[in-house]
Amino acid sequence: MTTSKSEALREGHPSEATEARAAAARLHEAAPALERVAAIDARLAAIASEAKAAARGPLPKDEVADRLISWLRSRRQEFEHPRSEANGDKRPFPVVVSQLSARDTVIHASADEAFTLLVWLLGPELEDRAREAVAGLDYVEGLSAAERVQRGAAHDKERARLVAEREPLVETVRAAGIAFAHLPETQDRLNNEARRAALRAEEQIRDQTDQRRQHEIEKEIEARESRA
Repeated sequence: MTTSKSEALREGHPSEATEARAAAARLHEAAPALERVAAIDARLAAIASEAKAAARGPLPKDEVADRLISWLRSRRQEFEHPRSEANGDKRPFPVVVSQLSARDTVIHASADEAFTLLVWLLGPELEDRAREAVAGLDYVEGLSAAERVQRGAAHDKERARLVAEREPLVETVRAAGIAFAHLPETQDRLNNEARRAALRAEEQIRDQTDQRRQHEIEKEIEARESRA
């Protein structure tokens, strides 16, 4: 026998129209959350792009020159100071003396050794020239190293706040029947929490089972003692 819609309503079964209205109401309630999630996702993408640009951008000329000069000085110092042997013994004279003493002429030195020798000989002049050369480069200077660290910390703080805000909004959207994914990091954390909760539940069940068995054993012992 076919049940009419009016009979279904009287019997407490919602009609298709009622279900559709309820679904529409849920979607309407979830719309602000859905819009906010979209805005958060857009900002998260922008943060990732900004962080990538800041990390790859060129340093200011002063910092580039400082790093170049620091590298030149390290090459000069490696060549000028005594060097330890493989067995830990330290030579009593600079590397430059050792290398020049071992050859009749520096012509036999490798290209790298010859370069280091020139850096050692022309050290102060090279440092002055390095700063001038870098200053003459034509490029748009980016953030300093310190500013990169500060910008990175600000990005991390903002991202953490947005990720935390996004999670309950996604649950609101899902409750409205809309399939929407958490961020991978959020889903991983939720999965880990679910696994830990399942393990705790299993441990609790085992503990309760053990306690019940122990109680039964104790009751059985008491019963035997009373009969004895």
